[in-house]
Amino acid sequence: MPKVCPGWLTYTFDNPLRKWIQDPHKILSLHVREGMRTADIGCGMGYFSIPMAKLAGDSGYVQAIDIQSQRLKRVTKRAGKSGVADRIETTLADDISLKLNPSMDFILAFAVIHEVPSVESVFTQAFESLKPGGRVLVAEPTHHVKETAFKKEIATAEKCGFTPVPDPQQIRMSRVVLLEKP
Repeated sequence: MPKVCPGWLTYTFDNPLRKWIQDPHKILSLHVREGMRTADIGCGMGYFSIPMAKLAGDSGYVQAIDIQSQRLKRVTKRAGKSGVADRIETTLADDISLKLNPSMDFILAFAVIHEVPSVESVFTQAFESLKPGGRVLVAEPTHHVKETAFKKEIATAEKCGFTPVPDPQQIRMSRVVLLEKP
């Protein structure tokens, strides 16, 4: 059974060193545009959700999803301080459902797939919530997810209907795949 990252450890993820290694604006700016409907699965404290909301602009939207309510409270507080609270909806997921909203353009799953109880369920729900042509960026930490396990995740995504598409982006310390709903 996968282990979920403890809430207290989330505070170590949002620091200047990480922004140098994994700059959220640089990572997301290739995928998120003004007006897009997006989701951040396993959002933690909003490390990616807040920059995603800024990129999606006033007419865009971010659904920040996590299974720990204290993380979602932190996202709400940080979104308010960043001036994007009106663009971020927090959603408390559970072991069965992500509770993804329909008609999404882009979904981010950063360092989270290896923690879910059912990889197939996550990819099935993501596929169902995306518009045709919608994409999912999956990034898994190289120190937690071996190459063989990552290939298995990709195979599961393909089984659920996704097609891997070329993505020129490399993310430090991560195995990365960009998936598209045909």
